[in-house]
Amino acid sequence: MDKKYNFDDFCGIIEQLRSENGCPWDKAQTHSSLKQCMIEEAYEVLQGIDEYEESKNFDNLREELGDVLLQVVMHSVIAKEEGLFTIDDVIDEVAAKMVRRHPHVFGNHLISEKEEIHKNWEEIKKEEKKSKNQNDGISSIPLAFPALIRAQKVVKKCEKLKIEKEILFQEELFPEKLAIILDDKKCEDNKKEALGSLLFELCKLAQIQHFNAEECLSECVKQYIRTKE
Repeated sequence: MDKKYNFDDFCGIIEQLRSENGCPWDKAQTHSSLKQCMIEEAYEVLQGIDEYEESKNFDNLREELGDVLLQVVMHSVIAKEEGLFTIDDVIDEVAAKMVRRHPHVFGNHLISEKEEIHKNWEEIKKEEKKSKNQNDGISSIPLAFPALIRAQKVVKKCEKLKIEKEILFQEELFPEKLAIILDDKKCEDNKKEALGSLLFELCKLAQIQHFNAEECLSECVKQYIRTKE
């Protein structure tokens, strides 16, 4: 009968791979070198979710979640080697965060409406950032996000922080910007700026309509591929 590995076994395997007699590739990895791996594995989880929803086959989702877990443990093992923190610290911090942000479940704070739960979550998160002197403005949105996700998060944050009185979709920009993009006499930088402006306006429209711009484009591309195959 095959051995059934548990979480501690898995952490031990990663530590062995990073040890003196371990795997040269694993030993050479750093937080920085693994950044792209984390991004790719996260997107492969999304693919696994789509496959499960379409076919009810969960094998790929289970495998891809394991690959994300591998990234989490690998970073934690590297951090342990550097004397920064351990996987236990990671688990403790996120567990404490979940308890702290759900006083209606783990405390005596009574909340019944989803909107009130979300508002309370945001307030607790805001206080956490203040206590850690973390920036909660629009510049806090990670640069590493895909551009569509980042753009919509910026719009949403502006709305939440009331940086904009209200989010306005500037439909009148489209003819002017399209003319620049299609004008052979315009330089490449002007065309790129115009195209970026139009994409940002579409992200604003997505936020106004409560759509996820990234998901909308992803679904459109998926449908386009199906029509071409």
